Amino acid sequence: MLILWLMGLTFSHIFLQTAAIFLWVLFFHPKFFRRRFQGEEWILMGLFLVSVMGVLRAGSYPIVQALPGTMPFLILVAAVFMRRLCQHTLQEKAVFWIWTFILFSSIPALTGIVQHGLGAPRSAGVYGGIYNLSILMAVTLPVGTGLFLKTRRLRGKGLLVFILTSHFLALWYTATRAAFLAVLFGMGLWCANYLFRFLRFPKDKHLLQNGLTISIIPLTLILMILSSDDYRINPFFNPPSEYYTSGKGDLTTYRLGIIKDAWHILQTDIQDNQYAKVLWGHGIYSRKRLVPSVHISWQSDYLQVLMDMGLIGLILLIWLYKDFLRTATRKWGHPEVLYQAFAWSALGYFLMSFLTLQVTGLYGAGVFSFLYAFLKQD
Repeated sequence: MLILWLMGLTFSHIFLQTAAIFLWVLFFHPKFFRRRFQGEEWILMGLFLVSVMGVLRAGSYPIVQALPGTMPFLILVAAVFMRRLCQHTLQEKAVFWIWTFILFSSIPALTGIVQHGLGAPRSAGVYGGIYNLSILMAVTLPVGTGLFLKTRRLRGKGLLVFILTSHFLALWYTATRAAFLAVLFGMGLWCANYLFRFLRFPKDKHLLQNGLTISIIPLTLILMILSSDDYRINPFFNPPSEYYTSGKGDLTTYRLGIIKDAWHILQTDIQDNQYAKVLWGHGIYSRKRLVPSVHISWQSDYLQVLMDMGLIGLILLIWLYKDFLRTATRKWGHPEVLYQAFAWSALGYFLMSFLTLQVTGLYGAGVFSFLYAFLKQD
């Protein structure tokens, strides 16, 4: 299951969906999953059920065409099953599986670098697009750094330096500001955590060494942002080009217009006393159906769920992220550096949820499930 999941994150979402469906089948086998849902597992199931209701509210969309919109939430629930099935494997062979994750992730990273070298303005990796590659790299950079700190052999460290460099370049070539924000805050705060602990225990040079090692990636990213001549990435010291001054370009990548579209629809619903739409949403793929635009999603987990699944779905989503962050914060200062790496990458993942589709996207849901499975290990 883990191999199939990693192939889904690396090669094609078909593997991801296949693994999720297989895990759902196993769920009904009493040998594997006798324990009932608990805590946030009920939230995940609730989101899935509300998404199924969204299929029925999808207006002119036939059920067959609307059903794929539930797949991200089906993948989220499958994370619970994967965690139970692979619990001992993830605990006893964590280093092996993290190495496997990092090596698999290097395939789309190197592909993205080649794409850039061939003239692509923004790298997209093996499949799925710019945002999928940026989500993956925003997670593998802190996790790979944690593996670097864990590794003692010089040969392993050398290989990881090459891998992390390729992942960093792949991230940079996506030119995705949400992912830059995730890495800066996630790894920046991880570094600060070590440095503050060093101030409390100045005799422990290991804390200073780890903090400085972690700081390399966010500091390099800051320098590259400040030296970039792309106004979209570095508007601080670069004058806007004609593309932006003429109104053709939008520094928010059209997100401000998307928010205005959602606000207009919600206002209309309230004025027309369509409170059921506010409460339960307009159904799956609401932006495709309601707004004529090249942008077919709401570009944010929260806006996507609010418009598709209403306030009920939004409350469940906020609750899910609250529990996800609570799990991560418990491992920020964990003695095992690999747990720290996953916990701080979870913070970056959460920050991206405001500007991209994370748990509401096929790929983002797969990344969430992998993070969830590791963070839930004791």
